[in-house]
Amino acid sequence: MNFYSGSEEWRLARGEMGSNAAPETPLGAPIKLTQSADHLEFSYNIVTDTYSQEPAKGFVSATFECENIKRVEENDWKFVYLCRKDGAKEGNISWHFDLESIGKPLEKVEVRVAGIEKFEKAKAMVMACLGDTCMKISSKTGLLTIDNPTAGILKISAALFGGEGSIAWQQAQIFRTKLDEKNGESLQIKVWTKN
Repeated sequence: MNFYSGSEEWRLARGEMGSNAAPETPLGAPIKLTQSADHLEFSYNIVTDTYSQEPAKGFVSATFECENIKRVEENDWKFVYLCRKDGAKEGNISWHFDLESIGKPLEKVEVRVAGIEKFEKAKAMVMACLGDTCMKISSKTGLLTIDNPTAGILKISAALFGGEGSIAWQQAQIFRTKLDEKNGESLQIKVWTKN
């Protein structure tokens, strides 16, 4: 028996399907970075909801894994961010980057994750893992530099959990950015190779 109150299009228009919700647990392929001047680069902009390379549109399109995460635009407060779906106890999202395919020794990797925010008792844990080594990305700076890294798969992951009350799902956020900041990169990976 179908308990839905109309067509999928009608339910989506009414907000019954969730707002900007990602499909559950897609398992994507590791991303190959593109050449930019003297380094390789990849980025995501939460305001325009676009990546620097294909597939370009929609935050979930380049993720390796995405579970219970949605993109929220606060038109009253003029902010946009990723957080958990309504009512979800935990949300997880990750991107995997193929550093092996670069084919050259690596000098440095820089990771930038903007707008890591926690309200009330919520937690936003952002990690970068390369090989057997994992490093926490500070919510204060959102920056991590890895000198002389080994080639492999670089995994950037965020776990959002905790908080209080009926809007706990909204209290752990990543990429929190003002809606009028069109040029800011929310996620940025830069890799330099040795000469």
